[in-house]
Order: sequence, then C-alpha cells, then structure tokens
Amino acid sequence: MTRITFSHTRVDSVDGDPFLTLEQIVEQAKNEAILAALKRNHKNVAQAARELGISRVTLYRLIHKNQLNQNRQER
Repeated sequence: MTRITFSHTRVDSVDGDPFLTLEQIVEQAKNEAILAALKRNHKNVAQAARELGISRVTLYRLIHKNQLNQNRQER
C-alpha cells in the first residue's frame, strides 16, 4: 500500500476564513499530486499522466486549468 502525505496542504485559509472547504483541500491535493508526478518523471507529461492514471490530454488540461504550467517551465 502506498502512503500519501500532503506536506503543503493547509487546513486554515490564507484569506482570513478559518477553514478551507473540502473542495479546496481536494484541489490542493490534486495539484500537489500533479506536481510531484511531474517532478518524479522529470517533467515528462506522458509518463506523469500514466503514473497518475489519467490521459496525457487530461493532464495538460489540469495543468492549464490550475495554472501549473509556470512550475513546469522551471528547469
């Protein structure tokens, strides 16, 4: 069994609200999983998508939707 930890997920909100919603926490977890998979696969989108169990096109859409493309361009 794989152990998953989310080191950057915050339970308190930056904008003054006391807590993040479940949807916000899930979105943060997805973004961390995407960034971690890209890092493990040396930014190879096809390999990262395969590891995440999604299509390459879906991964590109998630990267664009969540504005993760700036992070991908850093090398």
